[in-house]
Amino acid sequence: MSSWRDRPASQLTALYGLIRGAVEQRMSTADLWASIRASDLTATFTDVNQLRSDAASARNARMALASAQDSHAITGRMISIAPWARPPQSRSLAPSYQLNIPYSYTAINGDVVQDWINKTVTALPATVGEISALADTLLAQSNTPPPDATVSGDIEIMAV
Repeated sequence: MSSWRDRPASQLTALYGLIRGAVEQRMSTADLWASIRASDLTATFTDVNQLRSDAASARNARMALASAQDSHAITGRMISIAPWARPPQSRSLAPSYQLNIPYSYTAINGDVVQDWINKTVTALPATVGEISALADTLLAQSNTPPPDATVSGDIEIMAV
């Protein structure tokens, strides 16, 4: 039997995205499966359980980071492991983290636009306040959002 990791990246991304959205909405298992059946995606019970666990772990880590004070140290419970992460030994020998940074800005027509960027870093700062400052810097240096964009939500750290 093939693993979900053997699927094309686009299919894995779509399946994880669907499951991640369901986890964020705290959707029931029955509703999650109804969403999967309504999509063009195929998934096994094992696929869905693993990806749902990964998504819940990411949500919980993001919430732990968001609820911590700026002076608190970044801990392992604030970092999730991405479904596409390298094996544990590779991650320990050469750490790498994907920061998912939500931002917003006001468009010319007055609409507030919300989006996100992700940036990969090889080292994390020591505190929650420093990770927030890093997110502000990375957003300002990014070519994607306009100059008036600001970090608008909870930052997510994923070990990759």
